Amino acid sequence: MMEYFTEWMPTSATLHRTIRTKNAAGQTVNTIQNLDGVHNFGKWVNQSIQTNQNDKFVNMETGKLAIDYKKFYITVVVGQTSTTSEVIPDVTWYAMIGGVKHFIDGIDNIGSLNEVYLFEYHKDRT
Repeated sequence: MMEYFTEWMPTSATLHRTIRTKNAAGQTVNTIQNLDGVHNFGKWVNQSIQTNQNDKFVNMETGKLAIDYKKFYITVVVGQTSTTSEVIPDVTWYAMIGGVKHFIDGIDNIGSLNEVYLFEYHKDRT
């Protein structure tokens, strides 16, 4: 079904997720986990504002990322043991495109037939 997204700019990205864990002192900390490899997306920009002012709209960009439906995996290594588990996309994820974070704001499974994931994003203002 990705043939419906051929006009979208092809881009590659790595996916990451943020989880909350406890450190040795029992404090809650945010931990970044890398998902499996580099993924190819179709990218559509809905809105992009670039100003030279120091306001909340500097380098604002929103859009959508389309990817063939697939299963995503994460591998966690503890000591000598590694565990690989399947993860389902959610809004704690972000895509790194060209060294810039694109935060996932919403996820849609197009057609509900496990054909294409459509991620809505907003770009980190760097």
